[in-house]
Amino acid sequence: MSIQIVTDSTVQLTESELADLPITIVPLIVRLGTQEFLNDGVQITNAEFLSHLVNDEELPKTSQPSIGQFLEVFDRLGENGDEVLCLNLTHFLSGTVNAARQAADMTDTKVTVVDTLSIDRGLAFQVITAAKLAKNGAPLENIINAIDLHRTHTEIYVYLNTLENLIKGGRISKAAGGIATCSILKWLPKWSMAS
Repeated sequence: MSIQIVTDSTVQLTESELADLPITIVPLIVRLGTQEFLNDGVQITNAEFLSHLVNDEELPKTSQPSIGQFLEVFDRLGENGDEVLCLNLTHFLSGTVNAARQAADMTDTKVTVVDTLSIDRGLAFQVITAAKLAKNGAPLENIINAIDLHRTHTEIYVYLNTLENLIKGGRISKAAGGIATCSILKWLPKWSMAS
């Protein structure tokens, strides 16, 4: 019996990391207009998603994997008695972790679901650590302690090149975006000269 590591497609792992480590990824769903794709690197890649984000008039939308997607993965991985440790992106950005928890309650497989409170490479650090430890036969308690250490010592900083997508997506109004852009442009030359 071993511990299988599951995560979602917001994790940013390289091809070599995926090839070297036993990690199962449950893809989020990407909506482009009326079409839906699994963000699984086959139906739509991260590069294609970013291209649509930059070039499309209407922003792509994402939604969490279904409970059924998680349930299918948990059932399959637990068929031979393996446990599952499922590490998901922060609940502040998505309901993905809650879908995983609901699926965990429905499966016969022993599943532990963790809200990593992170995304992207912050999520990846926890997933990689968990996968390496699981691959080497570490017990679940040790793996959880190791990822807790990552979670408490990792901070994610987000820098925006433009406010355009925040305006397009309705996160901020056109007026607020215009004011913020003017303020940034006013401040930027002073900062550049000071540094």
